[in-house]
Amino acid sequence: MTVGGDVEESLVWRGPFRSLPRDLSTASLRSLITAIAWLIGIGVVAVLPDVLGLTSLHGRQRLGMRVAFLIAATLTAGLFAVARASTRRLEVAFPALAAALFLIGPVLVNLAVVLVGANFGGVTVFFVELLLIAFLVLRRSWAIAVTVFTLALYVVALAALDKPPSPQLQFINVLAAAVATGVLMGAFTNRLDDTRRELAFMNAHLEDRVEEQVRELERTGRLRRFLSPQVAEVVTSEGAEALLAPHRAEIAVIFVDLRGFSAFANAATAARVMEVLHSYYDAVGRVLDAHGATIGGFDGDGVFAYLGDPVAHPDAASAAVRIAGEVARSLDDRTAEWSRSGQTIGYGIGLAFGQATLGSVGFAGRSDYTPVGPVVNLASRLCADAQHREIVIDDAMRTAARLAEAEVAPRRDVDLKGFGITRTYAVVH
Repeated sequence: MTVGGDVEESLVWRGPFRSLPRDLSTASLRSLITAIAWLIGIGVVAVLPDVLGLTSLHGRQRLGMRVAFLIAATLTAGLFAVARASTRRLEVAFPALAAALFLIGPVLVNLAVVLVGANFGGVTVFFVELLLIAFLVLRRSWAIAVTVFTLALYVVALAALDKPPSPQLQFINVLAAAVATGVLMGAFTNRLDDTRRELAFMNAHLEDRVEEQVRELERTGRLRRFLSPQVAEVVTSEGAEALLAPHRAEIAVIFVDLRGFSAFANAATAARVMEVLHSYYDAVGRVLDAHGATIGGFDGDGVFAYLGDPVAHPDAASAAVRIAGEVARSLDDRTAEWSRSGQTIGYGIGLAFGQATLGSVGFAGRSDYTPVGPVVNLASRLCADAQHREIVIDDAMRTAARLAEAEVAPRRDVDLKGFGITRTYAVVH
């Protein structure tokens, strides 16, 4: 696209000979033109003694050198002027300038060969520089054409010499230098082309990738509002299907439920009911999040969470007991506050540990990741049997959590639906 200033963008060439130059950025083109101008300028200064008559050149040799000097000096001044031109003028002027450089340059050097004689070092250096520049600024087909044109002129110049110093050897050496330069620069420009195409592709798709990542972050943020952080991470990660596939794992299940909430909800205003629920969920949710528990769901005034999946836990049972203690202390503050406002609301907590089947369940329009199995039902039954401020566990949970006698208080044996007579304990907190 056309650009202004020195922004690193590819130029769209205008004017005559616009099919000659390769795609170049504004800044790199200005640097290249300046370098070429300095190279030619050094050559102009080098032949100045010949032009001023300070050397042994006479007659047509001096005249030829003066003509070549004037052309080269004009070309140098023109290159410096173009390097400082505006971007739009550069777009128009450079293709014509490139054509003139690669037509006039070979003519000038071969005119010097005819008038002054073949100088192996000077001619070889010129060929290397000219062809290097050609492969840098011209499309590959034009650079090859310039190489062929320059070599053909050199053959003619050698043939025109009265006493050529080993013209065959000179031509072979110059040809070898030209071919080697052409091959190296061809490989170099091929790599530059590949790099430029890769960068263009990356730039073209960068905005799309950024937008996609922003959308992904927004989607993850929305998921975190409705799913536990652990499940949200799994859903948005690669290989989520495998991670959420049905499997079995040992988990510690936590059920928390309010006591007296139904009576309160029947008597209080809707706004007050929701205010208490928000306060309750905030107290429980903060503790569960802080310890990385996976929240299985909210059911009225009940909260269900578990440890050990989808993120494995080295000691889920002991961690669940500690979490239940913190939940209890947090709810003690809330129940005291509700009591001062005239609401008699308590809480109970049930814990269980064991094998569960976990996976995504639901239907086409909605699904949840959840554990199912006896351990979930047991924790729910223990929670339902808990009195206000009680954390109730069974023998299996006590053993898995390695609780000492001082940490639990025996309760009555309870006939739990689906489990029969169950020995229960209350965790001291």
